[in-house]
Amino acid sequence: MEATKQYSVFGSHGFIGSEVCKNDNFVHNEPDAHNFHNRLTSAHPDIVYLISTTHNYHILDNDPYTDIGTNLSHLISVLQANRLKYGDKFSITFVSSWFVYGKVSKLPVDETAICDPKGFYSITKRTAEQLLASYCDTWGIDYKIIRLSNVLGLDDKKVSARKNALQYMIRELVIGNSVQVYEGSNRRDFIHVSDAAEAIRRVARYGRRGEIYNAGSGHPNDIGEILASVARKLDIEGKITTCPTPKFHSQVQVKDFWMDNSKIKFELGWKPVRIIEDIIDEIVEGYSDTEG
Repeated sequence: MEATKQYSVFGSHGFIGSEVCKNDNFVHNEPDAHNFHNRLTSAHPDIVYLISTTHNYHILDNDPYTDIGTNLSHLISVLQANRLKYGDKFSITFVSSWFVYGKVSKLPVDETAICDPKGFYSITKRTAEQLLASYCDTWGIDYKIIRLSNVLGLDDKKVSARKNALQYMIRELVIGNSVQVYEGSNRRDFIHVSDAAEAIRRVARYGRRGEIYNAGSGHPNDIGEILASVARKLDIEGKITTCPTPKFHSQVQVKDFWMDNSKIKFELGWKPVRIIEDIIDEIVEGYSDTEG
């Protein structure tokens, strides 16, 4: 039954959503990438929800509302519209982020850790999880939550210094520009977009009702060391420098983070296939072909 069930994917034209939809049972809920905010009801009663902002920096652009409108208001509109259409006969798999954990006292982080996020993106993602749980528990709706680590892949066309910063800096190095890395240790947990998509599909199909699942590599990787390896591969010298961590970044971000992924491994049989070295090689070679 699960192998043939159809899932409607909200945010299906984004970087991760488009990868999820490479499986024929996970279908685009929106006809194109430009009108996703207007599509509230789904064609199928089982939903994968990926619509989200992607970073904490909107407030610096004097825009404190985008995270609230996208991450909270739109989610509730989708829940309400589909409850009115399907009653309690629908399910939702909510794709969240490692940002919801905030600063933690123990690494790696498992799903039982207390969340204390900072920044509008991080806080609204955590609030969305809580509103989702409250709404679904109230109306008897099946829901699951998956929290992704940093996701890498060449199809991410919106990399920037604010979103997917490591991949942005790799691209800068490939095209001959210099990059700055924050001083000290900055370790992160990275997975390939194909592994992230499979984790989402696995949680949607087999995850337990009301459960949260981490999907990460389970290993820390130092951003500075990754960039140094890229510089060696490109045979460039002097393109990487260090700088102090900006105050706002320190307020909303943590220095080191990686996930405990044992729950999704043992319960659902998922583990990442792509290792970090291969992911970085793919990105460097891809940008060298298209940007170099």
